[in-house]
Amino acid sequence: MVGASHASWMGSWYFIRKHPLYDGMPADQAMSIHYQVKGRGSNGWMVEGLSVGIPCAYARDHDRNIGAGTLTTRVGSTPVVLHRIVDMHPVLLERFMANAVAWLMK
Repeated sequence: MVGASHASWMGSWYFIRKHPLYDGMPADQAMSIHYQVKGRGSNGWMVEGLSVGIPCAYARDHDRNIGAGTLTTRVGSTPVVLHRIVDMHPVLLERFMANAVAWLMK
């Protein structure tokens, strides 16, 4: 884990790149107010691997570590999505879940 925010005034953020899991949502930017994700409870997994993709990453102020907020991988031929972002706006979380189901079914 990267770790939670150091202090409320220091901040942490998720940032998203274009990916089918985030179709129809703001991408290539920090989550910002669009997603209404609170800093409290935010964190990211420290991962690596040949088949790991990170469509959404997490960072915190005064820390060079960057972790995954959302990651994709495969176990054999089975696609896997892991998503650890808490307090995402319900409308966008619903969209994310629909996108994830579509992506997993391909």
